[in-house]
Amino acid sequence: MGLTGTGKSSFINMLTGYDIMNVSHGLSSCTAEVSMVRIDDVVLVDTPGFWHSNMTDREILSMIADWLVITYQREIKLAGILYFHSITNGRMSGELLTNLRVLEKLCGKHAFGNIILTTTMWDEIDETTGQEREKQLIGRYWKSMIGLGSTTVRYYRTRDSAWEILDKVLQSGHNRHAILLQKEMVDMERQLNETEAGRMLYTAFDKIRTVSREVPVVTKQVKLSDISQDDIIIVLIGPSGVGKSTFVDVTTGITDHPSQRSKPTIRAIRTSHPKNSHPVVLVDTPGFHDTSILNMDILKDIANWLTELHMKTIKLAGIIYLHRICDTRMCGSSCDILAMFQEFCGADAAPNVILATTMWSRVEEEEGSRREKQLMEEYWKWFLTNGSITARFLNTSESAWSIADSIIQKSRIHSLQVQDEMVRFHRRVNDTQAGTTLCETLRKALTRQMHDCRELQDVAQERNNAELVRELQMRYQKIREDYSRTYDDLPRTYDKISLVRQILLFLNSTNSRAP
Repeated sequence: MGLTGTGKSSFINMLTGYDIMNVSHGLSSCTAEVSMVRIDDVVLVDTPGFWHSNMTDREILSMIADWLVITYQREIKLAGILYFHSITNGRMSGELLTNLRVLEKLCGKHAFGNIILTTTMWDEIDETTGQEREKQLIGRYWKSMIGLGSTTVRYYRTRDSAWEILDKVLQSGHNRHAILLQKEMVDMERQLNETEAGRMLYTAFDKIRTVSREVPVVTKQVKLSDISQDDIIIVLIGPSGVGKSTFVDVTTGITDHPSQRSKPTIRAIRTSHPKNSHPVVLVDTPGFHDTSILNMDILKDIANWLTELHMKTIKLAGIIYLHRICDTRMCGSSCDILAMFQEFCGADAAPNVILATTMWSRVEEEEGSRREKQLMEEYWKWFLTNGSITARFLNTSESAWSIADSIIQKSRIHSLQVQDEMVRFHRRVNDTQAGTTLCETLRKALTRQMHDCRELQDVAQERNNAELVRELQMRYQKIREDYSRTYDDLPRTYDKISLVRQILLFLNSTNSRAP
C-alpha cells in the first residue's frame, strides 16, 4: 500500500524479474485495481495508490476494502503489509499524513506488528538528506506505529533488496491477524463509511473539499522566493513562438504577459490542480532564438533560476519541451537548441522530460503524424531512449493537464545536469556542457559571417565602392573581436546575427541606384 508513484508495482516486478505489473511512464496513474501475483506459495497484492489521477481516494479505499472482505470471508489472513513511502518527499504533506492515518485505522493497533514501513527512491536523493528525513519519519510520524510493533526498511530498487524485504515479511508472517477493517465490515456488519478507516478518510477529505469550495483558488504569478517544497514545479522550454505562454494560459487562466517591448523574463505561475487542489507552479521561460535577446542570456537566466531553486533543496517535477508540429523541417537553429537542451538535462533527468508538439490545428492529421514520427525516430531518439515521452498539446485545458499529470505521477528530479555542474562543480553557465554546446554554435555562426564578410569585401573592391569597403572592414574587425571573446562579452546587438542579410540588402540597393 501507499501513495501513487511510490514504487509498489515496480517492487513486484523486481521480485519476479519480469514486467508483470504495469508501471506508469505515461499520462496517468497505472494501477487501477487490486492485482495479485503468485511466487510459489507467496501472493503479492498490488493496490491502487491513494492520490490517484483517475480515481478518488474513496473509490480506492472501497476497492481495497472489497478485496479484504472477500479474503476474510474465505478465512485468509494477511502475512503482512508493506506501506511504501518515497524518501524524496521533502515534507509530510496533508495527503501523506491523511493516508498514513487511514492505514492506522484500516489495520488497527493489534495488527501494527505486521506492518513494514518501507522507504523507496533512495537512489534519487543524497544519503545525508535521506537519513535526516528517515530519522524524522521514525522519530515523529511513524513513532506510535513503531512503538506498537511496526518495523522500517529501505528498498534500494534492486532484486536483492526486494527479496530481503519479502523475507522479513515471511519471517514474521506466522503471527497472522485479521485487520480491524475486516472485523468491522464482516463481524460487526458495518458499512465502509462506518468503519474507523472510512470515517477517517471521509472526514479528512470532506474538510478539504469544504475548504476548497469556501476559499477560491488563488492563481497568481509568484517569485522564486515564494516557491516551496509543497509546490509541484514544471518548467516549459523551447524556441520562441512554440506555445509556452499559451500552455500556461489555458492551464492557469492567466493572460497578463509582460510587454513585448520589455526584456523576456521567466514567469512562474502558481495554480491548483483541478483534481486534488495541490499547488502546481508552471514556469514559462523566454524562448530561444528571440530577436531581442541572445540565446546565451536566455540559458543563463534559466540555469541561474533553476540553480537557485536547487540550492533551496526544492526539486523539479519535470520539464516540458515544446515544438511546433507545423514547422515543415528541423532547421539548424532548432537542432542546435535541442542539442543544448540534451546537455542541459542529462540522461538521469530525461525520464521527467515531455516532448510536446503544438499547433496541431495548423496541419492535417496525416502530415502531422508523419512529422511526429520523424521527430521521434531521428531528432528525439536520444531523449526517448533515455526515458522521455511525447505528447500532443491541443490548446485545451484538458490536454495541458494531461501532459502535466504525466510529469506529476513521476518521482521528482534529483538534479538536472546543468544544476549539478553549477552547484557541485561551481561552473559558470558558459562552462557547463549546455553552455559549451551553445557557445560552439555561436562560434560556427561567427566563422560563417567572417567568411561571407571577406567575400563581400572582395566584391565591393571590384566595384570600387570605397565607402562599402570601409564599412565591411569595420564590421569584419568587429566580428573578429567578438569571436575572440567569451560569450559573456559578446555585444547584445541583433544586427550582428543578421549581418550578411543587411550587407546583401545594401549591395542590392547600390545596384538599383547605379546608372
